[in-house]
Amino acid sequence: MVTAYDTERGLVLSQRPTENKNGEINVVRQMLDIINVKGSVITVDALHCQRNTLDKIAEKKAHVVVQVKNNQPKLRAAVVEQFQAVFDAGKEKIVTEIKEKHHGRSEELYVFQLKAKLPEELTQKWPTVRSIIAVERHRHVNGKTTIETSYYISSMAANHKMLGHYIRQHWRIENSQHYVLDVVFKEDNASH
Repeated sequence: MVTAYDTERGLVLSQRPTENKNGEINVVRQMLDIINVKGSVITVDALHCQRNTLDKIAEKKAHVVVQVKNNQPKLRAAVVEQFQAVFDAGKEKIVTEIKEKHHGRSEELYVFQLKAKLPEELTQKWPTVRSIIAVERHRHVNGKTTIETSYYISSMAANHKMLGHYIRQHWRIENSQHYVLDVVFKEDNASH
């Protein structure tokens, strides 16, 4: 199930089924054709870190924040490398810091943002990318600490103060939607 959700108003704008994971890309692009997203900030799963999807979002005069994973290995490597150079030089600056405690666990999020300085080949392939984001998540559960870093790209400027907020909102949507689909509708148990 692919859902377009308005986090500001708490409204489901569109919901469409898809036969498989690959079908999600086309469904998202179809939704972009029918929903007026002008002026919006769109967050999508890393699966949708696709040049054609980002171009369509730009055509619709909207912005995007999307995680970069190994489905785009060259782009991810360039983003990680740019952040690593800043971290190694000790010049990182936390833009957003969030600390939360829930049910015996605590979590700290540190958001770092940079102006994208991708190699020429990637700049040409990803012309809408203006900023890159690193989110370092520290989780403390039962005396054990784990640290995980996720990387994102965005069409918004690196100095935009809300990038961490949009990422956090996307996680909330993911968690609530997956909980409903997996637990209530038992989607993961459905035979295909």
